Amino acid sequence: QYTPNTNTAYTVRHMWQNINDNGYTEHESEAKTGTTGAQTAATAKTYTGFTAKSFSQAASAADGSTVVDIYYDRKTYTITWKDGDNQTIETDQNVKYGATPTYEGATPTKTATAQYTYTFNGTWSPAISTVTGNATYTAQFDQAVNEYKITWKNEDGSVIDYTTVAYGVVPTHADATKAADAEYTYTFAGWTPNVVAVTGAAEYTAVFSQIKNTYTILWLNEDGTELEKDENVAYGETPVYSGATPTKAEDALYTYTFS
Repeated sequence: QYTPNTNTAYTVRHMWQNINDNGYTEHESEAKTGTTGAQTAATAKTYTGFTAKSFSQAASAADGSTVVDIYYDRKTYTITWKDGDNQTIETDQNVKYGATPTYEGATPTKTATAQYTYTFNGTWSPAISTVTGNATYTAQFDQAVNEYKITWKNEDGSVIDYTTVAYGVVPTHADATKAADAEYTYTFAGWTPNVVAVTGAAEYTAVFSQIKNTYTILWLNEDGTELEKDENVAYGETPVYSGATPTKAEDALYTYTFS
């Protein structure tokens, strides 16, 4: 009487789904034994990131040629990409476990502030790694300090100069000048409004203090001789002669009286 062999070999192959396509590649195999003609006793394994598909046992062939393939699908996850303003700019769904996610959208941006302009530097936070679960990546940026146009004006509104100054820096400029006129001599006193650290384009107008000019008044007799010298007489004041009454020597024809 025939007695089935209870040590008949068979093979169980564990097939992992590929990353880049939906085919499967053998990850590992197990050598098993069973009874010739009986159903195999293959069991699925537990692999992180994979889900075993249903499979069927097979009758063990006496020659040990029986192979049971167990297929494992990769779990899939959602990868979210965000810009510098924390806005979602791309969502990649069904990304396979073990794949390296790739951003394929437009160049990420970040809204400029008064202080900075931002340029995407090609990196993400956290650093991109193979997929092991849902993940969110935020674009990273280099920042450049903004510069602004500063206008310096004269008291009459005419432009003295333009300068370009970085945000946060207190602008400076050489003192403005104003030509003296008959009444006043002018001295630079500062700028209005008060000069402060740059937060945007700005205009400053020169301010001057003024000192009334003074003059020297000479009082001369008719013959050109000096009668009196009054110094530091302010512009607009009426000079007053305070000396002796001017005289002129009489001649054969006339006697002279100061009028």
